[in-house]
Amino acid sequence: MIIPLLLIPFGSLGFAHFTHTIEKKYKIHVDCGEVEIESYKIYSYVGDEYVDDRLVDGTLVFSVDVYRGWFVWVGLVIKNNEFITMNYEETDLEIETIPSDGVTWQIREFLYGPFTEAEFNHNPDMWRYVTGSTWEEKLDPEEGIIGRTPTPPPVPVQGPPASMNPCKLIAWTYIENVDGPETFTVQITVSPVVTIAEPYVEEEHEVVP
Repeated sequence: MIIPLLLIPFGSLGFAHFTHTIEKKYKIHVDCGEVEIESYKIYSYVGDEYVDDRLVDGTLVFSVDVYRGWFVWVGLVIKNNEFITMNYEETDLEIETIPSDGVTWQIREFLYGPFTEAEFNHNPDMWRYVTGSTWEEKLDPEEGIIGRTPTPPPVPVQGPPASMNPCKLIAWTYIENVDGPETFTVQITVSPVVTIAEPYVEEEHEVVP
């Protein structure tokens, strides 16, 4: 019994000697990251007075009576409230319709950023200049913000302080009904999807023979 037990550490030492490197991976336990929808915009050919929209626990929910071929632009300003960097993966959409059958959608998402507070303020054509009277000129279903190149996901968004770190992201999502009834009611729930940017730290140590 003793001899096999003594051979175990010698075997491990021999393996380390011949491989010359040992890799250690540590998982960092942190609180769940939190991002906030700081501001939002909803643009379509249906008047604002017919759109019921609200923020509920960090999620945007809006409903409206629409028609076949209806489309909408949903814009979000996302802010990271944590001191750790979060990766913005995508904007999650839950679309419910009445009636529930026979409705299909085309969806495109365009991400821009990340921005410091100063960069955000100095790029008004990305957000502030996109208004109820200009959105048709500023937004294109194939291109997003006309003349601007989207950022491919995931987009790292750092936390505060805003004066030092890129902590805002702009997300524009185009949603178009391509088939369905002549008229129907739709409710769309919009949620940010983020992950912690670096949940692991890896170290590699050389073993000196």
